[in-house]
Amino acid sequence: MLRLPHIAAQLFLCSLLSVAWACRASGQEEVIEMDAHPASVDLKTRPLRLLPTERELSDGNAVPVMLRMTYEQTAWMEKIYPSTWELADLEHTDPKIQDYPFDSFANQLKKASKLRDADWEYDLDSDRPWEILLPDVQSMRNFAGRGMKIWINQRIGKGDLRAARDGVKTQLASARHIGRTPILVCHLVCARISQIALERLEVIVSQPDSPNLFWSLGLLPDSLVDVKEGLQWESGTLRQSLPSLQRSELKIGDAGWKDVADEFIELMGSVVNERFEADEIEVMKTKVTKFAHLELLKSKRFSEQELASMSGEEKVMRWTLSTHELRSDRMEIAYQLPAPKALAMLAELEKEIDALEEESGAPGTPFLGNGIGIYLAVNRFDRQVKLLQNYEGIRHYIAMHDGQLPATLDDVPLPLPNDPMTLTPFQYSVEGDSATLQYNEIKQKPDHPIRAYRIQPVKAP
Repeated sequence: MLRLPHIAAQLFLCSLLSVAWACRASGQEEVIEMDAHPASVDLKTRPLRLLPTERELSDGNAVPVMLRMTYEQTAWMEKIYPSTWELADLEHTDPKIQDYPFDSFANQLKKASKLRDADWEYDLDSDRPWEILLPDVQSMRNFAGRGMKIWINQRIGKGDLRAARDGVKTQLASARHIGRTPILVCHLVCARISQIALERLEVIVSQPDSPNLFWSLGLLPDSLVDVKEGLQWESGTLRQSLPSLQRSELKIGDAGWKDVADEFIELMGSVVNERFEADEIEVMKTKVTKFAHLELLKSKRFSEQELASMSGEEKVMRWTLSTHELRSDRMEIAYQLPAPKALAMLAELEKEIDALEEESGAPGTPFLGNGIGIYLAVNRFDRQVKLLQNYEGIRHYIAMHDGQLPATLDDVPLPLPNDPMTLTPFQYSVEGDSATLQYNEIKQKPDHPIRAYRIQPVKAP
C-alpha cells in the first residue's frame, strides 16, 4: 500500500482549523436571558467609546507589549494559568473567580490597546507560508479572550460597570491588533475574541445601573479586520509555495513542470495524507489528467496542438493553479457584495468546488472551501453589535413607556439597524410580559446557529 498526499479542500492546515472553528456551533440555538432595565438614550451626553479613538492612540507597536506578558510572570504562568480555562466558563456571580490575579495582564493589554500599530513580523513572503507558526496568536486568544473575560466578570460581580466596560474596550482593541495580518486564522481569532467581548457586553447592559449604549454600539466599525487583504494573500499562497514557478517562467512543454508537480505533491502531503493502493493511484492520475486536459481545452486558453505538447503534470498544474486563482478571485468578489448576494455567490461556489472534486477524480482540491462558514465567522462581529443595538433601542422604549415592551420594532423611535446578513429587521416577538429578539435564518445555511435574546423588562423602582 502506498501513501498519496491528499489534496485537501483547504490549502493549509491553518485554513482547515479556521473552517472547523468557524462552523463549530453549527445547528445550535444560542438563547441569552436579558433583564432589560429601563435606560433611555441621552443625546446631550457624549456616548461612551467601546474602541480607542484616534486621539487616544499613541505611536508604537503593540505586539512586543502583548507578547512580553508571559515572560514577566513566570510563576503566574506555572501556577495560575492552567486554571484559566475552567474559570472562564464560570458566571460573574461565582465566587471562585474573585481570586484570579489578572490585573497586571489587564494593564498590559490596556497599554497595548492604546498603541496605534501592531506589526507581528510574520514572514509572509516565505516560499513555505504554510509553515508559519502562530503560537503567539493562540496565547493572545487565551489572554485577551479568556483571561480578560474573567477579569471583566470580576468587575461585573463587584458592580464596577465602568471598569467592566473598559475591559470590553481593551478586548476589542486587542482583537483588532491580532487581526492586523493578512492570515485568515488571525482574522478568526480576532472574531472569537471580539465575540467574547460582546458577550460580556450583553451581561453588562443587563445590569441595573448600566447606561444605554445604543450610540456607543453605533460608533463601532462593521469589521475589525481587512478581509479583502486576507483573501488576496491566501489567493497567492499556492503559487508562492511552489519555488520552481518563482525561479523562471515555464513555457509550454517545459520539463520544469515536473518539478512544480513534485513540489505540489510535497505541499499537499504536509497537510493531510491518505493511503491508496498503487492501482488506485494510477486510476486517479489518469482521470485527473484527462479532466485537466478537457478543462484547459474548454477554457480556450490553449489549442489542441499546445495541449499535445504538455506533459500530464503540466496539464494538471496549469489547471490547478488557474482554477485556484479564479475561485479565490470569485470569493473576494463575493465578500464585497451585500450579504445576501455574497452568501448566494459563496453557496454556488461551494457547489462548484464539490462538483470539481467529484468530476476530476482527485482525492480533493486546493480550493479554499466553506467560504460561507468563514464569511459568517468574520462578519459575526457586525451582526452581534447590531443585535445588541436593537436591544438597547428596546431598553430606551421601556424607559420611555413605564416598563412596557414595544409591540413591534417599528415602535422604537431610534434608528434600529437591520440584520446585516439578510438586510431585513431582526426577528422580534412579544409573548406575555417578555419578548424575543433574534437573528434571521440564513437560507444558504439554515443550520447556522441563531442567537436570540429573551428579554424580560424590569420596571424602575
